Amino acid sequence: APQDGEYYLRLRTDSATVDTNYDLLLTLDQIHGALAPSGQFDYTVTDNAVQSSASAVVYNVSGTTINGSNNDEIIIGGTTNDTLKGFGGNDVLIGGGGNDALYGGDGIDRLEGGAGNDVLDGGAGNDLLIGGAGNDTLTGGLGADVFKWELADKGAPGSPAIDTITTGDFDTTAGSDKLDLRDLLQGETGSGVGANLENYLHFEKVGSDTQVHISSSGSFGGGYSAALEDQTILLQGVDLIGSFTTDQQVIQDMLNKGKLITD
Repeated sequence: APQDGEYYLRLRTDSATVDTNYDLLLTLDQIHGALAPSGQFDYTVTDNAVQSSASAVVYNVSGTTINGSNNDEIIIGGTTNDTLKGFGGNDVLIGGGGNDALYGGDGIDRLEGGAGNDVLDGGAGNDLLIGGAGNDTLTGGLGADVFKWELADKGAPGSPAIDTITTGDFDTTAGSDKLDLRDLLQGETGSGVGANLENYLHFEKVGSDTQVHISSSGSFGGGYSAALEDQTILLQGVDLIGSFTTDQQVIQDMLNKGKLITD
């Protein structure tokens, strides 16, 4: 029967020259001693090769919370409601299913919420945030961040997915935060002859916020209609409209400032 204590796994090669990557999968099957899983385990991966850059990864797993370290890590949640924390380093956090909370911490991080209503916080650094399907809440934090939407993230016409970029987080100055809609918008032309982004995007000022109404298929050609909208982006405490009176003016201003990425 399994015993309490410390266990070690070692992967060794007898070759003097190795350029092969190895994948080692460790599965925690059971934690005994409690009706609800509350035990913890730590694991450390160390590369001791003299001529290779050493790497060390330490995760602490307790229930559905995974804490990274100050190294570069890939942390993947499961199908339940997970909390993933990258701390330092340039991390990749993937929530998977469930309503997840992802915190990048310092470094240049990539956060992917996956399915569910997720909360993503990039922390410091120039981060990439992808909420995924569901109604997500996004905070880029310090740095020039990219908020990206993919086609599978949208809702249905008349029942859009609604994602929120939290109060004042989206920096409207040139060269800072960006909305990346390349994958979400289908068949759009961003600039030049045939530019048609006004068929996809409609901007509305509501109080101190800006709502970006989106038809991923470009169905606003005859004007905006809520029945055709399949994605909404709410930018809290941000005014993208100012003195502009048309969607095309807002779009052009965002393109000029590098705030909008399209095909």
